[in-house]
Amino acid sequence: MPVEIEGKTFDLDASVLDGILDAMEGTAGDGIERGFQFCELPSGKITAGQKCTGNSCSIQISDCKEVGGKQVGDFHSHPEVISFSLGDYLHSIELAKETPGNKFLLCVSLMDKGVRCKALKKIPSQSVIDSVIPIDSDEEREKVKPYFTKKLNISVEQIHKLKEGVPWNKLPKAEQVIAVDE
Repeated sequence: MPVEIEGKTFDLDASVLDGILDAMEGTAGDGIERGFQFCELPSGKITAGQKCTGNSCSIQISDCKEVGGKQVGDFHSHPEVISFSLGDYLHSIELAKETPGNKFLLCVSLMDKGVRCKALKKIPSQSVIDSVIPIDSDEEREKVKPYFTKKLNISVEQIHKLKEGVPWNKLPKAEQVIAVDE
């Protein structure tokens, strides 16, 4: 099922949607982050990579070796906030350098409340990257946010509709999930 974010298309298979729902449910139950990589197969389909479990404030996500393909994004659940950290942005930029067309989709969720995604528009120059002080703050995040699309809210209801076969452009509008960094 193709998902389009400001002109960037990601053809997700059902394993991605199932993985997101499972991670959200698990995090809502125990407060532990869960996630996986988005792995683009030679067919162009994007499947879920190895499922990983972190702790209450971080996660280390494994690569796409188990399923094959190339990493073109990742998802992880948050137990308390739904914002993208500076580390999320910077890690995405570095990984996108290795993908065809610098394609990368970054998604996070707040427990079982909803998902937010952003796609990388373009890789910032090295001078921009070098100007970032590695301290997670609004000021430092603002240096890299312009290189990503605006956030896209995806509700649990929309995920279920996608699984039922409703096309992306026919989904009902999602309610915004408010983040700490807004």
